[in-house]
Amino acid sequence: MQVEANEWLQHWNHRMNLKGNEAERGFPAALHSIYGSKPRWRWGDKWSDYVFHVKEIKEHFPNAKIIYIYRDGRDVVASMLRKGMADDLNHGFEQWVNAIEAWKSWETEVDHLAIKQEDLLQYPAEVSAYIAHYCGIRLTGTDHARHVLLGSDDVSKHDYVSENRFAHTRSYGALFSDDDVPTHARSLLTSLGYA
Repeated sequence: MQVEANEWLQHWNHRMNLKGNEAERGFPAALHSIYGSKPRWRWGDKWSDYVFHVKEIKEHFPNAKIIYIYRDGRDVVASMLRKGMADDLNHGFEQWVNAIEAWKSWETEVDHLAIKQEDLLQYPAEVSAYIAHYCGIRLTGTDHARHVLLGSDDVSKHDYVSENRFAHTRSYGALFSDDDVPTHARSLLTSLGYA
């Protein structure tokens, strides 16, 4: 019941169907029922709403490595508008502000790595080494780093973002201007180093 009612375990990407005594064995067993429980096997997951549940995640997974990647809120909102994930500009910025403030609420209390997406795109080798070191992953070479960082997989050796890594950076101008950004969001953008 606890697993079934838990929002961060039951997000859109994975609907858990627990069998036998998996629920009784707790949250780690529940997630291993999806990702596998092979010895020394590592898995990761991403969901933007995890930012609201980090303390709970660390309570159940104290050794979890948390990587928070943040991005220019104007580009986030533009993406949300294009994908129909926000009703309007104010709704988009409200969601972005809520996520950033959630991060700020546990930023000093929870061990994690915070990475600016634009740095990740501009300096992929350096950032991938930084991430790998934090996660305890030994990179075997630059190709391995590209696969780890840029979304390649064993099936396709393509690097999905390097053709035009910055295609969606500062692309919000077609939808709105800096003057349209709400005051509180503008203040947060400045505090994160976005002019």
